[in-house]
Amino acid sequence: MRKFSSYGPVDRDIHYHAPRRELIESAYMQLVGENPGKGGHYITVWAPRQTGKTWIMQQAVRKIRERGDFEVAIISMQSARKIGSDEGVLEFFVRRLGEWFERDLPRVRTWDMLSRVFGKQHFAKPLILITDEFDALREEFHKQLRQRVQGHACQPAERVGETVRRENLHAARPRPDRCEKRSRY
Repeated sequence: MRKFSSYGPVDRDIHYHAPRRELIESAYMQLVGENPGKGGHYITVWAPRQTGKTWIMQQAVRKIRERGDFEVAIISMQSARKIGSDEGVLEFFVRRLGEWFERDLPRVRTWDMLSRVFGKQHFAKPLILITDEFDALREEFHKQLRQRVQGHACQPAERVGETVRRENLHAARPRPDRCEKRSRY
C-alpha cells in the first residue's frame, strides 16, 4: 500500500508521487547535452524545501547510468556544515566522491591538489557530478571549488562536473560558451 511522504527523496514503489517525466527529461538533456560528445550544461536547481529536487536529480542520474557512457554521482554536502575549515570540507568532498565510486582517490589537503582527483587515471569516462545541499557551505568554499573545477572542466581534454548550490551542475566537458548556462526548475 502506498503512503504519503514529506521527508527525503520519493520511493516510487511505496510513495504517492507525480511522475514529472518532462522535468526529469529536461534535467537529463541539460546534463548530458543534446550532443553528449560536445558536453552538457552547468545548471542550477532552486526550489523550496521538500519539493522533489533531489528525487528529480536521482531520476536523471538513473537515466545517465543506463546510457553507460558517463560516470555520474550525487554527493550530499549537508554534513560538511559542521567542518570548521575549507580544507576540511575539501577532504570531506573528495572522500565522499571516492566512497560513491568505491575507489581510492588521492588525498587532497589543499586546493592545488584537487586537479589530481579528476584525471583519467581515476575516471575513465566523462564525469557528471551533482552536489546536493551545497548551500550548507560557506560562500568562500563555493567560490574556490567553482573556480578550480570550472577551470579544469572547460578545457577540451577533460570532462568534469561541479555544483555550487543545492543541486547545481557543471556537466560533462562543457565548451567555454556553455559553462555559464543556468536553468530553474
